[in-house]
Amino acid sequence: MANEYFNSSYGGHNLDIKTTSQENQLEKSSELKELLDTVDSVIEAHLEHAYKNDEGQEALIFKLDLSAHFGSLSDEEKKQIEPYLGKTKNLKILKVTDPDKAKNEFLWQSKAYELYQNLPDEKKLEYAAIPHPWLYHTVEINDDLKNKLNKQNANLSGNHASVILMEWVDGDDLLEVLYKKYLVQQTSANLGDLEKHGIQSLLVKVATSLQEQHNLDFDSLSVLQQYRVLLKFLKTKGQVLINKNQVQQIKNTLQLLHENKIFHNDLHLRNYMIDSDTGQVELIDFARGGESRANHENNVTDEFLLNLLYEFNSEDEAGSRFLDDINRDIEKIIKKDSDLNSLVTKYVETPKDQLVHLLQQDLRSAYHDSWQIKRLMAAIQLIESEDVSLANLIKQNIALNKELLSIESKKIVLSYYKI
Repeated sequence: MANEYFNSSYGGHNLDIKTTSQENQLEKSSELKELLDTVDSVIEAHLEHAYKNDEGQEALIFKLDLSAHFGSLSDEEKKQIEPYLGKTKNLKILKVTDPDKAKNEFLWQSKAYELYQNLPDEKKLEYAAIPHPWLYHTVEINDDLKNKLNKQNANLSGNHASVILMEWVDGDDLLEVLYKKYLVQQTSANLGDLEKHGIQSLLVKVATSLQEQHNLDFDSLSVLQQYRVLLKFLKTKGQVLINKNQVQQIKNTLQLLHENKIFHNDLHLRNYMIDSDTGQVELIDFARGGESRANHENNVTDEFLLNLLYEFNSEDEAGSRFLDDINRDIEKIIKKDSDLNSLVTKYVETPKDQLVHLLQQDLRSAYHDSWQIKRLMAAIQLIESEDVSLANLIKQNIALNKELLSIESKKIVLSYYKI
């Protein structure tokens, strides 16, 4: 057994075990070795007999019912394992993935979960939830099990599998919700019947319907174009993907995470879940998480969904809410960004014949980072209070160089400055 990293709550304390070739006292404890052996036996028994429930990017998703395995454990083993795996819910997600991604996902989801858990109980439903990540662990597997997992697209090369165990969310991801809402409205499909279908089957049904009824080759469209086609259809039917409360939950959680330097960096539709019991939104899959924004091959920022939804609300309402959000962020930056004055000074002290070059550099560096654009706008607001002509000159040059911005950032400045 190879235990690369394990972090969970046990007996009111946190255990952090980080090992490669080094060993520490915790690893040498017989209690911990027995615990991890028990965890391994539960995980391996499940993987031997189960087939994936779903898969993400380079990861297999299994639904693990702990009660099905606890029957074979002694009372002492159950006592050992329960503080780590939780007593309230037996259903867990067992995610098999690449070691580095598993480690990063567990780390950043744990940080996000801790922030969410520290909210007052009466406030939690105002936020998108974070599923509890219970365990990150690397287990040894034999060739037969490796081959079985690889046939399910695990892409394992050695005889180790990195797994994350986290709370199961009973519900659909937002792409499943989008597909189902379209099919119910367009084809009069029964929602109960659609529950039996996985994401690939739903995609086939959607593509077939669009081809037959609108002569549209859905598969030839980019992912973003596909989203827009379906959201536009829902709008014509008076439908929305998620309601206002759910949108606000997402905004509240993103604000909480970003204020604490936690960025998801991969918030496409499949990384939002809707809890079937409460309707609460949950954010999943922090594999690309980090302390800053990261470039994404499909330009998926943390605000990707919110910006997409704004396009398909009524124009006045969407525009008003969009500007309100920008104003709130700028006010927050002015109040809390201790380095903002240095940005203001840089622009004030730069000779005007060099101003365009400086601005172009800043726009390029902020291409994928809408927050940096808002930071520049906050600096312009402070400059405007002292030198209106300089502020207007900067705004004019932003308009002239708007093609240096991403679609999202361009939308922010054009909407805000009405240029």
